[in-house]
Amino acid sequence: MKTKILFAILFLTCVCNAQAPINSYYPVNGATYTVVSTAVPLNHSPSGENAIWNFVDLTQIGSSTDNNLAPTAQESITFPGTTTNTVTTTTTGLIVSDSKIYSKENAGEISITGLFNPQIELNFNTNNALLGTFPLNYGFANADTMAGTFTSGAFSGGVTGTSNTSVDAYGTLNLNINGSGVVSYEVTRLKSVQDITMTLGILGTVGTIVQTLHYYYINGGPNSPIFRSSRTIANVPLQGINNEIYDQFERYDLPLSINQSNGNNNALTLFPNPTQDLLYFRYNNQKIKQITISDMSGRIVFEDGNIGESVSLKHLQSGIYSVTIETKSGKATQKFVKN
Repeated sequence: MKTKILFAILFLTCVCNAQAPINSYYPVNGATYTVVSTAVPLNHSPSGENAIWNFVDLTQIGSSTDNNLAPTAQESITFPGTTTNTVTTTTTGLIVSDSKIYSKENAGEISITGLFNPQIELNFNTNNALLGTFPLNYGFANADTMAGTFTSGAFSGGVTGTSNTSVDAYGTLNLNINGSGVVSYEVTRLKSVQDITMTLGILGTVGTIVQTLHYYYINGGPNSPIFRSSRTIANVPLQGINNEIYDQFERYDLPLSINQSNGNNNALTLFPNPTQDLLYFRYNNQKIKQITISDMSGRIVFEDGNIGESVSLKHLQSGIYSVTIETKSGKATQKFVKN
């Protein structure tokens, strides 16, 4: 199994929960995510009402950011009808990559017009893939077909496929990253499965892609899912890919104002930011039980349970870090820059 991005086809204790609508296809503009890996396969099989998902063996390996952009003039020509280009920039280690999802919105109805990443471009200019009309509620299901062209390196051909989208479950999602403690959310899940076939002239079928996505949205929360998972099974011999599996897992970096079961709405203040040495922090004058600083790969570079209101960063190299403050009423996390 390989854990990396190949295709970003973003069509996207028991508690009695109520489902909430998924209000928009588009993520929060500028939303950041923690990219994670897991040694234990995630079990997405629970579905229906009051489901419980336990994703509690996660390790940070990078970060990503979403931005919703207006299409350029050339993109509007290449992907007719497109109203939004959603760009996801992912950083894992020293590797930075962009994927683009082109979509058309009309009175809440969302269709996918195409996508692009460094490996392949899929253009559904013959038949867009209809997702549905947002907001979507539990029980929604839609099946649609898609058709158009693909370009991969020096090869270009035709593409056909099916897209099946549903809001198939709601319940409790439990997350634990880097062993920092379980955080629980009441969520509604959107599931999407794309089955794509690529053809090339007299050669016929030259590749297939099957991608399954699970998006978990906090009930009453932001449009960005708190957790999203993508599994791609690709068979593209033209690229030397033979039935390989690619997984991508991301946790949305919630603003501090968003409620979670072991958190609160108290503001964490860091200053100065950026800093060269001392980093000061305040958390509504609460006593700090633990401070943990991690780099963007998730590696813990500092941890202490006996500190005051500042910490020296002289030992850290320049870069972007994440600090988590824990008090008796919960945890809060923010990023800072060390010059």
